[in-house]
Amino acid sequence: MIEPSTKRAIAYVDGQNLFNSVKEAFGYHYPNYNIRKLAETVCRENGWDLVSIHFYTGIPAESVDPLRYHFWVSKLAAMGTRGIKTFSRPLKYSNQKVILPDGSTTTTLVGREKGVDIRLALDVVNGVLNNEYDVAVIFRGWNDYNWKQFLEWYREGVPADKGAAYERNRNHVYVACLSWERMNYFKSLFRKTKLDIEVMKNE
Repeated sequence: MIEPSTKRAIAYVDGQNLFNSVKEAFGYHYPNYNIRKLAETVCRENGWDLVSIHFYTGIPAESVDPLRYHFWVSKLAAMGTRGIKTFSRPLKYSNQKVILPDGSTTTTLVGREKGVDIRLALDVVNGVLNNEYDVAVIFRGWNDYNWKQFLEWYREGVPADKGAAYERNRNHVYVACLSWERMNYFKSLFRKTKLDIEVMKNE
């Protein structure tokens, strides 16, 4: 199979993780990113043909946080009018103990995403199986591995002996370009588990 001169790209965006990384790195406290412009810029600079954008996020319950609930409902609807495919799930809430500055403790309701990152990964895999793209552009957050240290290295420079670890764990904006040889390998590998993947997606 001949490698195409212009590669088709699909952008996959983990909305909350990307926002949290941008907030830590640049001080933003509001998810004001323009996903289409971001994806188009990355693809244009690399000579890729952007064919689709997928955005994934958890959203708070209206009964718990009505302001942020309505914000995300409106933002996702606006993305849909711009041709962005969105996937959202309600946050899962649990009571967690929090230590206050004076050393006392209190219990507060905390919401966490469940299943969003799995759905993103499954869509990437299905894109390989169905030959939907040549390049997967994945925007998500930094790994949980020693985040503060990675941020310090990002701002001040990576020590010479830590470069490999930094690049291995860094995925603030992660761009994965699958060569044709690797694409065919992944297709053969994923076909063995396609049934499991489809069952998980339909749950």
